[in-house]
Amino acid sequence: MSKTSLLPLHFDWEEVRCRFPCPAQAWTGAWAAVGAVMPQDWDVWLATYTALAALAARNFHWYYARAHMFGMAYSLCIAPTGSGKQLSADVCEALLPATYRIRDAVQSGPGVFTALQGQTKDAQGIWASVPTLFIVSEWTKLAKNTGIQHSTLGEDLNNIFHRPKQWNVTRSNRGESGGDQVIDQPTLSIFGTATPELFVAEITETLINSGFINRYLILPGGMHRWDFWPAIEAQPESPDTALAPIAEHWARELSGHVWGQGQKFQQAFTPEAAQAMQAWGIPYFGTVMQEISAISNVKKRLHFYAYHVAMLSAWARKAPLVELADVSLAQCVIDTSAHFIDFLYAREMIPITSADMSNARIEQALLDRIGKRPAFYNKYKLREELRTQGVTMSKITAVLDPLIRNLIVKFDPDTRGLVLMEDRPLGRRPFR
Repeated sequence: MSKTSLLPLHFDWEEVRCRFPCPAQAWTGAWAAVGAVMPQDWDVWLATYTALAALAARNFHWYYARAHMFGMAYSLCIAPTGSGKQLSADVCEALLPATYRIRDAVQSGPGVFTALQGQTKDAQGIWASVPTLFIVSEWTKLAKNTGIQHSTLGEDLNNIFHRPKQWNVTRSNRGESGGDQVIDQPTLSIFGTATPELFVAEITETLINSGFINRYLILPGGMHRWDFWPAIEAQPESPDTALAPIAEHWARELSGHVWGQGQKFQQAFTPEAAQAMQAWGIPYFGTVMQEISAISNVKKRLHFYAYHVAMLSAWARKAPLVELADVSLAQCVIDTSAHFIDFLYAREMIPITSADMSNARIEQALLDRIGKRPAFYNKYKLREELRTQGVTMSKITAVLDPLIRNLIVKFDPDTRGLVLMEDRPLGRRPFR
């Protein structure tokens, strides 16, 4: 049986690069040292943020919006296939001590328990929790696993997000099979990467409305342009090598750095920073929180991350209070995340059956791409873009050849890319 989903007709990643640049403002404080040796792109910024969050863990503790706020974070970088998403994953891992527990996959709620479980129990039989980071390079697999029948993975990841108390998993009524297991203060951060097509295709309304998605800070990746043979000076060093001094410094200076101790979050801000946060945040989030839509539900925890980014920035500087620079950083990050989410869900969506995409729809997809990026596409690039929609090379050939024969599309002799005929503008081609 074929799977029908909603997929974007076109994601122009060049538009993403133009609309969502990562400004110098983002590379301040604890991010400055990383930006000096790594590409100053949003995916590297987000990887750095997640590593700091994982390092802070429960040493960072404030009380916010009737709930506890700790250092941990769930973050998601969205970038196209082949854009080098592995670099950000490597950055995130390289910034943490070698002793930090890092895992790359989890299939179930009990699996999460096992990943976080320490080696010791207390007198009541409660397991200690080990601070853990999941680096999930194919994050949509995690989202898919939440949909498996009887799976509790989604609910469990929601429940342990900044959970102040113990967490239990009951596998069976037999102690030797696992029984009723309790873990003390689960401490988990997540750094995931995904492509825009799979993100939009796999994220259901249930995952949105349950809060599974809005627990993630979402930012774009893939800011750099692909180059088959980049100049040697433009090739970044291995994160393991370039970031080793920073990781050592953080492990020495920030491990064990306690800040907050459960105080109310307002006490973390200087008067100037508090005024700036209120002047921006009250009107901004007042609108978001009153909207009722799937897109607004994806953004409804950004108010949490507005405070978390600003306060984590201050923690990483070992500053006594959040200052204006920290608030400015948070505003920059949250504005980018909110507008990027709007961009993802504002794309023209068309129903696609992966087993059968009609020739008419393939033709429209080809003309749309060629018209927007003349001389860029050849047959193989078109196949790569439409591959996730079940379009094979033979289908592209069957549709493209008549367009060339009927003088609707031609090859540019200089670039060998496809262009629309000058007298055949998009949307006004003759009937074949």
